[in-house]
Amino acid sequence: MNIYDYEEMGKDLSDTSDKYDDYEALFDPQKANRRLGRRQQPHHTPKIQPSEIIEDLAEDPQGLEGGFNPTYQPSRYERGWLLDSLRSFYAQTLISDVLAQVRGGKEANVYCCAAHSTTGESLLAAKVYRPRQFRSLSNDAIYRQGRSVLI
Repeated sequence: MNIYDYEEMGKDLSDTSDKYDDYEALFDPQKANRRLGRRQQPHHTPKIQPSEIIEDLAEDPQGLEGGFNPTYQPSRYERGWLLDSLRSFYAQTLISDVLAQVRGGKEANVYCCAAHSTTGESLLAAKVYRPRQFRSLSNDAIYRQGRSVLI
């Protein structure tokens, strides 16, 4: 509405109290959001920001989100492939921690792992083969003979 609409409706604009009352009703910031050109919903809840969602999710990290940080501290080069190899066992809740290296060899290393409570065991041994570029494994079947394999 503009000033000409008021004159056409027969309102007298010389009366200042009526003029300001009408403008107050038209442009009340509590009832209309002029910037958007539309009225706000009375019970509008603002959209949750992505940063707030991330903070809520990060408050209580569990499983792999919390990070797989074993007690055993491997060497710098060994750390990468050891954690990659055992991460799937950790995700499947078969192991809860890597405690120590039991035996090291030229083809693979054996690690003592704390078993997860769901397995019914207290300790498990994990044999981790070195990456193919660091070994020349022949007769793989002989090495695996007589051992139960989880994967």
